[in-house]
Amino acid sequence: MVVMALKTIVDHRSWPYPAVQNDLRVLGHKHYLRGIHKNDYFHFETSLLTTLGAFHGPRWSKDLALQWKRAFQQAAQLMGEGHVDDFSRITGD
Repeated sequence: MVVMALKTIVDHRSWPYPAVQNDLRVLGHKHYLRGIHKNDYFHFETSLLTTLGAFHGPRWSKDLALQWKRAFQQAAQLMGEGHVDDFSRITGD
């Protein structure tokens, strides 16, 4: 699941198409249904950047960290839009 979520973050950063944006809204709604709070996204971002830094080792740079941070924040914003009781208000279904 985490790998798929990371791929979606990268996809959105590279190709911000409506379909990818909707995938992130759906992901946010699934988080909402599981009781994960939007504030938890910040904690995940911190853990993600720390983990990516450890994975990349000496290749990790401020620029790469900033790119990941921006990509995650853009994705988290869309996930937040799906973080609602009635998802049909978002999708129009």
